[in-house]
Amino acid sequence: MANPASAAVLQQRVEEQILRALEEKEAHLDAALEAANAEQAQKYADLNDDDLEELRERRKRQLQQQQLRREKMREKGHGGLQELHDEKAFFQAARESKKLVAHFFRPSNRMCEIVDARLAQMAHRHMDVRCIKINAEKSPFLAERLKIWCLPTLVLVIDGKTEHSIVGLDELGGEKFTLDDLEDALRRWNVLPEEK
Repeated sequence: MANPASAAVLQQRVEEQILRALEEKEAHLDAALEAANAEQAQKYADLNDDDLEELRERRKRQLQQQQLRREKMREKGHGGLQELHDEKAFFQAARESKKLVAHFFRPSNRMCEIVDARLAQMAHRHMDVRCIKINAEKSPFLAERLKIWCLPTLVLVIDGKTEHSIVGLDELGGEKFTLDDLEDALRRWNVLPEEK
């Protein structure tokens, strides 16, 4: 049978060896981190004024291109919720915009007003997606063609093709759905990109 004193000594030695190994590993990681930081600092220190100016110019061009793209999208109706009044305008919007969310509504429907409010918020946040609304009662041909049988209905269009229709509010989480709920539903159907 083992002596309790020798077991305690053995346990202490094992603990010391583990502690020493952990300290060595920590020192090794600290050295690697320090080397990486020094390398990164040297990379920036090596940049001269011409390099910095080139970086600034490149970034400036990128920002200008983004701004031009936003302006072109706004001209096409992106960035807000826009009401369209006929079928022709719907088909033109579907052709012009890569991604489109069309809300078929009835003016007297309270749930449609809720959807309008969330869509307007979403349109402002996601310029790549055009958001429109169409009075289903004034567009019976389109409502029939897209099989709109319940209001509100969101028709999701990608590259000119109907991907999915969100009928009512159940898929969004009910009457008290949030902007996040709407965005999640649109991500499920690839209208919005996955969050990073």
